Amino acid sequence: RFWTHASAYLDWVVRFFNDDRPINDFLLLQLAAENPVSVHDLHATMLHLLGFDHERLTFRYAGRDFRLTDVHGRVIREIVA
Repeated sequence: RFWTHASAYLDWVVRFFNDDRPINDFLLLQLAAENPVSVHDLHATMLHLLGFDHERLTFRYAGRDFRLTDVHGRVIREIVA
């Protein structure tokens, strides 16, 4: 089934608000990440896993070479290992 975890999530949300916890805590728990990464780093890591060197994968537009990861991307070795 597609919605197998929906009821567990709904129960968690109902319990959270029944405990009179503030909405800010709820939003922080929904958006929290242990180690957030930039989109450029995520793209660089995905390209690395597909076997591409993200620094060499460029396309020319308006006389300039562009990369998907721009100048910021780096491979996140912690999640590759």
